[in-house]
Amino acid sequence: MKYKNIFITGSTGVVGKPLLKKLIENNHEVYALSRSEESKKDLESQGVSVISGDILTSILLINSKI
Repeated sequence: MKYKNIFITGSTGVVGKPLLKKLIENNHEVYALSRSEESKKDLESQGVSVISGDILTSILLINSKI
């Protein structure tokens, strides 16, 4: 697979959980959006880089780093 750095939203949902698992298993660097502290801790324990906030806040942060 060509892409190794992947940002996903909904990583704790019905579709997101299995997707996240597959991405980690395939050695991708995963960045995920988290709205709650509980989700953030769970994602970090899986080796995911977490961006806290809602989708609009996250888009602003990502754009500021481009």
